[in-house]
Amino acid sequence: MTEAAEYMDRVGDALGGEFVNGRLRLALDISSVTEAQIQKKKFVQQQKHLRQIKREINQDMRYIRDAYKDASADVQPSSVSIFAGLFGKRGISKSDVAQQRRDLRQRRDNTLEPYNDAKLTIDDLLIQIDGAKLALTEYINDNK
Repeated sequence: MTEAAEYMDRVGDALGGEFVNGRLRLALDISSVTEAQIQKKKFVQQQKHLRQIKREINQDMRYIRDAYKDASADVQPSSVSIFAGLFGKRGISKSDVAQQRRDLRQRRDNTLEPYNDAKLTIDDLLIQIDGAKLALTEYINDNK
């Protein structure tokens, strides 16, 4: 399974640009319609690559959720709560199990947070690239 930071490195490599505060900084110097068409095709390929990375992130997130789901199903009351239940403290083992499951959910959410951030960054980049493609399309149409 790949770490979220590695996915962000792959995103930067795929785009060949510079990240500044989560935004991609690309300098385009288009002087002809042909260059604009070539750059537009590059953007399409970059978007395909970003969508592939996002699918991989979703797959890793699914594996993480499944692992925590299995761990949650295997939660057993601690020996202390079992003994407390034997000596008249009813419900302690149930609350112990519930607390363990809450702790597991919290760890799962903390583990998934960087992956969600990476997905949101990719979504934002896809929107930015769409805007750049629109500008290129307008340039191509105006200069034909």
